[in-house]
Amino acid sequence: MKNAFALCAVLAIFCACKKSIPASLIPPRNQETLLVDEYLTPQYDEALLDFPLLFKKKYTPSGKLNEMDFSFDDTFVAADSLEHDFSIVQKGLKVYLLKVTDPSDTGVVITLNGQGRVTSCHITQEINDIHHQAEMEYFYYKNNRIWYIKAFSDANADYPSEVTSIDTVYFDSHGNPSVFGPNTYQYDYTRKIDFQFYIDDQMESVPGYYVCQYLGYFPEVTSPPNLRIHVQADEFNLTLLDYQFDPAGRMISYDYSIFGGVTIAWHLRP
Repeated sequence: MKNAFALCAVLAIFCACKKSIPASLIPPRNQETLLVDEYLTPQYDEALLDFPLLFKKKYTPSGKLNEMDFSFDDTFVAADSLEHDFSIVQKGLKVYLLKVTDPSDTGVVITLNGQGRVTSCHITQEINDIHHQAEMEYFYYKNNRIWYIKAFSDANADYPSEVTSIDTVYFDSHGNPSVFGPNTYQYDYTRKIDFQFYIDDQMESVPGYYVCQYLGYFPEVTSPPNLRIHVQADEFNLTLLDYQFDPAGRMISYDYSIFGGVTIAWHLRP
């Protein structure tokens, strides 16, 4: 995203990369072309006006990212109170999500390393619609891919060794995420898709991790090499179908077997 992402100066150094390159040879965060501006499930459009499930980014006239509306999805149930609208500011290796209605109210603080990878994310109780508590999440990597996340509740500040959760991201031999929390994913290994984006999870933990996915920090998770055909969790068991692509080969929508589908708007550089 060329100068369109104030929150990621690091993002601007990315170059498009073929998925056939071994993961160990892919520099972190070099999949700039996989950035998405909107990922929307329209099933609540009639009931909830302008509800962004899951996220919608806003830009200045000059093309600089300055806001993101977002929500979480744990059981495919939404409510107006769960919508969040934050401005995005980066200062050095810190990324801040500030409440639009009160810029002094910081909802999310993301810390990056020198390679542009997320090392930690703090999320306030107001933002955490999953656990309803403030928490700090720490991110660990292996072979340039997210490996696991440790979460600590702020309620345990006096006992920092007490981990609220440890969530591991498992990948199959093709480099696709296969299991995370209650979610399992299946793929068509005969089809490689360069430009696709999925966040199909039943979200039961680590909300900061999902905010970071919305912002494009985990392309190894959101844009796997193979076509996803099935996702299953405690609350749903869904087949993905009716994929649509734009003339450039980017996936722009797909449907679920029993729910409405997803629409995807890619960030198109001028």
